[in-house]
Amino acid sequence: CLNPESTLGNGCMNNYKFKVVTKQEDLSGLGSSGIIGLSPSNFGSGAQLFVPSLYKQGAIKKNMFSMFVNPVGDSKIQIGGYDLKKYAQSDIHWNKITSPMFWSVDFSDAKVGDFLINTSTSQIMADTGTSLNMLPDDEYNQIFNHFFRDQMECRRLPNTLHSCQCSEEQHKALPDMSFMVNGVKYEIPRDQWVERANNQCIIKFM
Repeated sequence: CLNPESTLGNGCMNNYKFKVVTKQEDLSGLGSSGIIGLSPSNFGSGAQLFVPSLYKQGAIKKNMFSMFVNPVGDSKIQIGGYDLKKYAQSDIHWNKITSPMFWSVDFSDAKVGDFLINTSTSQIMADTGTSLNMLPDDEYNQIFNHFFRDQMECRRLPNTLHSCQCSEEQHKALPDMSFMVNGVKYEIPRDQWVERANNQCIIKFM
């Protein structure tokens, strides 16, 4: 239940169904107590959607949620609205999703610095349950071959990520990534796609 004085809503959600997991295997690295599904649709399964269910019962005033991702501190999720004054660093941009099943939008001009990636898809998807960036193999190989293959000594880690020996100067020389969505440029800073630790550059793509 939300506080009756809350600006986001004024009620409770009753009769909501939860699934309980009593045993798990091969998930030792998953540091969480539960999962909330935030899909834009239920894929025709008839399952209850968390945020729309809150809205229908009056627990929140707006049928929406927002995410604040902080790379150096605590990230936040806000159910029932958003707070531009507290969390935003620029104006908000609204984009139409391209599928009722995923939070996907059309994109173009994917680059690493000035290097233009020849993309095999025109859609990009936001997924709050994915910790690393994910790319098709062809796009990943373009980046790896251009920036790493002949410049650094690299190896595959057990988790399938590439680890490359790199100096601080080599790491700093790697550029940010960028892509365009409806005429707006979005950037992935260098340290978010390649991280340096103990003279190793870990390429954070799966």
